[in-house]
Amino acid sequence: MFPLKAFYWGHKSAQKNYHLQIRNLIEAGYRSLPEKPVIIGECGIPFDMNEREAFKTGDFKWQLRMMDAMCMGLERCLVGYKCVAASRAKRFTTVEATC
Repeated sequence: MFPLKAFYWGHKSAQKNYHLQIRNLIEAGYRSLPEKPVIIGECGIPFDMNEREAFKTGDFKWQLRMMDAMCMGLERCLVGYKCVAASRAKRFTTVEATC
């Protein structure tokens, strides 16, 4: 593989990257268990990235972009998934989505 094809820059590229990775997982699942539905049990992104800058400034735009990229990748693959948001207090909020 050409090394620069392994890197992804920008929001659209992040969406393509998630889609490619999730599609590879689904195809491997279909090879192991043909004709079975695929459901991604839990997925999410870390909200404390960039040294917790968003908690200091209140600007969560990078976390929203990462969440959007991940959800777009899942939706393009037409799989059901469960998105989990966890706080430091270990209280979980679950958002279920299916296509």
